[in-house]
Amino acid sequence: MGITLVSLLVLEIVLRIAGYTPYEVPFMRVDELKVEDRFYTDETGILRMNPDYYDSLGVSINAEGFRDDELAAQLALDRPRIMFVGDSFTYGASAVPKSEAFTDLIERYGYTGFNFGVPGTDPVQYAAITEQYLPIVKPDLLAIMFYLGDDINRFPVRLEPNKVTHYATNAGMVYAYDANGRHMDVEEACSYYFGGWQRRIEYLVRKSVVLGIIGKSVIGVRNRILMGRYRAGHAKGGDRNQYVIDALTRIKTAAQAQGTRYCIFVIPTKPSMRSAVNRYESAAYIFDGFETVYVDFVEDEYVVGRDPHINNAGHARMAETVRRVFKDPVLLKN
Repeated sequence: MGITLVSLLVLEIVLRIAGYTPYEVPFMRVDELKVEDRFYTDETGILRMNPDYYDSLGVSINAEGFRDDELAAQLALDRPRIMFVGDSFTYGASAVPKSEAFTDLIERYGYTGFNFGVPGTDPVQYAAITEQYLPIVKPDLLAIMFYLGDDINRFPVRLEPNKVTHYATNAGMVYAYDANGRHMDVEEACSYYFGGWQRRIEYLVRKSVVLGIIGKSVIGVRNRILMGRYRAGHAKGGDRNQYVIDALTRIKTAAQAQGTRYCIFVIPTKPSMRSAVNRYESAAYIFDGFETVYVDFVEDEYVVGRDPHINNAGHARMAETVRRVFKDPVLLKN
């Protein structure tokens, strides 16, 4: 036992000297849990951002609940239109300032960029937004910004009227549904995903590089079990990513009905954060039959550290890629 502890300690020191750091804890311990009023869901079931909360951060949210100018003002502009739909990448996370996000940079090329990005969402929301807003915006190009880091191999976000899909708390973000699809209040959700002895052990092992590596594997097993339970109740015998394929099919159908060009821009996981399940090679089959462009960002185009988002250089390259696709449809692959 003593030899094992000494060996672990030596390995810990060696890994830290080599530059490794403990795995980031996504949910912090707090004395009192508080919900930050960032999001709301109306009768359509689409998750939207609360203007009052984001105004306090100096971020302007329009009446529709998205980080953009008012829809009527944009529609009045006589310029080619690109409708962006996605999650925090599209919202503009890690762009400094926010006006350097690709949805804003595209306007410097002479387009009107419509930003329908909401942090924490997934392809199910992308499809719902497309179906509701595509007939209104009537864009020249529908750009679906698909992030491989968390748009695959996960619980599909359920969209139900007046029920948020996830809670933003002072301890971290937490999904609002359990593995059986039951909606929980914030206390239940925090207890379900981050409570119990398993999570207490997880919190402690993530203080260590060595134990964090082991713990991350254990967490992966636990998440696969939960995913299995979810599929058993909602998609028996199906592909864990069938919900993604179904959502992309809805998007394609809506675009074809509207006579709109569309493109799925695939954003890869940061190279240093890639694993067997979030690499493009593992998910390429999902995009069969859909108009797709893979944007192969390099490490330097992401934010340094644990932040998975692209930096200003990444946003600039994404804007240029979208511009190229708009001008040359041959770049699309299906």
